[in-house]
Amino acid sequence: WEEDMDKLLLAMAITGIAFKKTYYDPSKGRNVSKLVYADDLVVNNYTRCLEDAERITEVFYYSPRKVTEMQRQKLYRDIKLGEPSAPESPNGNQSLTGTDDNTTPYTILEQHTYLDLDDDGYAEPYIVTVEKDSREVLRITACYNESGVKVDDQGEVVKIEPIQYYTKFGAIPNPTGSFY
Repeated sequence: WEEDMDKLLLAMAITGIAFKKTYYDPSKGRNVSKLVYADDLVVNNYTRCLEDAERITEVFYYSPRKVTEMQRQKLYRDIKLGEPSAPESPNGNQSLTGTDDNTTPYTILEQHTYLDLDDDGYAEPYIVTVEKDSREVLRITACYNESGVKVDDQGEVVKIEPIQYYTKFGAIPNPTGSFY
């Protein structure tokens, strides 16, 4: 925690923004708080704050070994993904690793979004994890708990508040009011 917080403060001073992701990690069996750089978190720039975001996508990279580990722990679907391709460099010309080999990571997209999976006309908060190249869904999990479900006097669900995993650390607020 402390080392990541030091990195976060440095990144925030350099880039103007950084994030902390705090969540329960089932593969580790404990709560985790980790640094997320702005390049790895995609939020609509018209969103005023994380709590109002309809979609938050985190990009991360897992080796084939790590994906297999997640599948064996039953945290990801046990499906064949194919070979991972090396992520592109920021200029789009070459891969970051230079070659594709057995250590080349999969690009994983974890999207916090709203889906109406029960066809009741109301989209509930979910986390959908997808492998980018194959577009295969690895996991869908609820992003709310019982205390976040608000009902009216007739027992009808009127609102479901998602669990917020991310905390924004910004150096200077944008005067136009946009997110970044």
